[in-house]
Amino acid sequence: MGESVRIEARLTCAYFHAGGAVRGYVKIDSPRHLYIEWGVAQVHGHLCVDSDVLTVPVVPVAAMDESFMKSLNLPDVKTFSGPTGICIYQSKPTVLYSEIDVEHSTTSHFAIGLPPSMCPSFKERVGGTHTRHYTIGQAACHLVQLTFFKQTYMPGDVVLVAFDFTGATQPCASISASLVVTESLGALSLDPGRAVHTQTLQTAAELTDDALHTHMRFALPVDATPTIDTDVVRHEYVLAFEFESTERLRWQVPVQVVPPIVPDPSHFNVPDEVYQGPSRVRKLAVLNSL
Repeated sequence: MGESVRIEARLTCAYFHAGGAVRGYVKIDSPRHLYIEWGVAQVHGHLCVDSDVLTVPVVPVAAMDESFMKSLNLPDVKTFSGPTGICIYQSKPTVLYSEIDVEHSTTSHFAIGLPPSMCPSFKERVGGTHTRHYTIGQAACHLVQLTFFKQTYMPGDVVLVAFDFTGATQPCASISASLVVTESLGALSLDPGRAVHTQTLQTAAELTDDALHTHMRFALPVDATPTIDTDVVRHEYVLAFEFESTERLRWQVPVQVVPPIVPDPSHFNVPDEVYQGPSRVRKLAVLNSL
């Protein structure tokens, strides 16, 4: 098997925030003396969606030194369009190596700043983004269809509920809804099911006599306690609705609140084992010179 140069890149963590810095390192291992003319790191943002289905804000491309970019012979990601999508953002190149000799191994750390305002990364997760539909009615009459756009929510999220009256066979004069958090005793407690604390976080109401579509938004507090369900205690969130038609109809649905995803701390000069972010490894064959 021929000799090869091993290139490894690793990030400090899996999540980064706007206004912060993407930190990591690049490590090169070579079986023999290696000369590196130059090496740069750059953050690209790509958009790969069906424009007929989804629209997102586009971040202006950061200004670059065109002469410097041409001297590095970087790919033209500004106008590139293909399997990886269209580039909507690129940072200025950060030079990692410039005309250096590598005996066996070298490591270069980098920190690439992100703008304070930018479109976040997103990718649909099939298991967590399915919509939920509920049909509300009285007897055989159809009143309204409710749609929830997420299965679970995190503290600080907004619960969006859409109402569709297009298929209604019975008029709905008004809708009122409340986001309520309840703490109750569990099955193994001395008084199972007893509510020990109830708090209404937000209330909304709307007249819907002539409406075909409408929606309501409910904001979860950023310090909200996640949903808890144990044998001793239950801490749960519900959306309680009241529909006024020929008579009042009350209905409620649970709102599952999960703990937020906390990114690993981003440090600069830390040992390799502390870096918990994604990594990529490439091997390049070494060609014998004549």
